[in-house]
Amino acid sequence: MTDTKPNGIIALRTSLIALAFMIVAFPAAADRPVTAAEREALLSAIAPLGCTATKIEFDPNNEVYEVDDANCNDGRSYDFELDGSFKVVDGERPVTDEERVQINETLAALGCSADLMEFDVDDRLYEVDGASCSDGHEYDIELEGEFRVVTKRRDR
Repeated sequence: MTDTKPNGIIALRTSLIALAFMIVAFPAAADRPVTAAEREALLSAIAPLGCTATKIEFDPNNEVYEVDDANCNDGRSYDFELDGSFKVVDGERPVTDEERVQINETLAALGCSADLMEFDVDDRLYEVDGASCSDGHEYDIELEGEFRVVTKRRDR
């Protein structure tokens, strides 16, 4: 008796069986707790940002350290990722004291002031939320790395 199924169906079925085997045989590696040395290095890396954290893991699939709910001096919590050199590479982070001074100088030149500031690592922009300006309105303002205004959108 000969098989009457077209070769394409047989190839598809074989591919699906192989894929199912690979998923079962090679599952994604789970996040792991950090070592004491890694924890110390990570906490030292986020301390200049005015942050501390207790929820820290290493993601072996993306090769990054994940910091969840870092408590920072600005009263907010942040989630971010750090690379093997303990540099923030993803997420948003609070601005440093030096960055805050530069941002405030730029805002003052616009006739604005604000308290909520952060740096978006992905976009490489400083974000100022709800800046109060001399025209009586509030704005969301984005600044590039040299603290020049990229966007100024009026809050509604």
